[in-house]
Amino acid sequence: LWNWDTQPVLEGIFISATQRMPRDTMKSPYMAYVIERDGEYEDGNQITILGSKILDSRLKKCDAGMRIKITFLGKAMSGNGFEYRNFLVEKERTDILLDSQMQPVLAPVDLTAGLPDETPVNMNDIPF
Repeated sequence: LWNWDTQPVLEGIFISATQRMPRDTMKSPYMAYVIERDGEYEDGNQITILGSKILDSRLKKCDAGMRIKITFLGKAMSGNGFEYRNFLVEKERTDILLDSQMQPVLAPVDLTAGLPDETPVNMNDIPF
């Protein structure tokens, strides 16, 4: 599990999101996210993040294979006076594929593919 107090920034490839049921059946289900971290770690490169309202709302539009960076911003106060843990989630489109074991397979990305050549702009053609 990710400890944001000791490691406030987590970068890597978004692998999956799953809904888990708590052992206490009176509690609501929660989300768990798996991230493939950059670099080498003694406990393995994949890390699980347990969801919260803030993280769930910021990670819900992440697709498997997307590069993300999560930064713990500290505790904040809501407009209603509730304290919560605040996170910044940055997403980057990549062409990273996942193999059958949900491991990243890196593919080169050509950021200029499909872009038109630069052409001069005629200021008289602008309709305002």
